[in-house]
Amino acid sequence: MKFSYLFLLLLLISCTSQNSTSMDNNFSPYPRVRAAYAEKGDIVKKMLAKKDIDTAFLNIFIRAFKSEQKLELWGKNVSDEKYQLVHTYKVCKNSGDLGPKRKEGDYQVPEGFCPFSII
Repeated sequence: MKFSYLFLLLLLISCTSQNSTSMDNNFSPYPRVRAAYAEKGDIVKKMLAKKDIDTAFLNIFIRAFKSEQKLELWGKNVSDEKYQLVHTYKVCKNSGDLGPKRKEGDYQVPEGFCPFSII
């Protein structure tokens, strides 16, 4: 599974405005986003459906573990109280050092809590 397309698609779904909540609308002018929808849309829908998460009401939380080289994708419906672990990805390449992000372009993974929502 190509990590970059799947990750891009999940971020796009979560950041879509409430006027465009359907994963079926291929609204993006960006070729990589359209390719991600075409290649991974069904996989993402099935992955979320297994957890009873509706893409129209999706919130996601992404948690990265730098030293373990893992990225976790958590999701929930807007009305749900708790996030569920949807998938864990192995990070195959990274840059920067352990420690916080200090400025744009420092190749560090940002730290902190920032859930994405379509609402």
